[in-house]
Amino acid sequence: MLEHNSNELPWRNIPGVSLIRLSADAEGFMDLQELETLLSDYNQNGRVWKKRIKLSGV
Repeated sequence: MLEHNSNELPWRNIPGVSLIRLSADAEGFMDLQELETLLSDYNQNGRVWKKRIKLSGV
């Protein structure tokens, strides 16, 4: 997890908020293709119901 736990924890308790986590490799790098696919699926292609990604953190 790259985000500090104290920053992520409050979001877990907000009704209607879903947390999505990207994996990071041993050096802490995220797969940018995975991120691009995720953003497209949620925000452009409508593949994930009608949900949209509105906030991201690293």
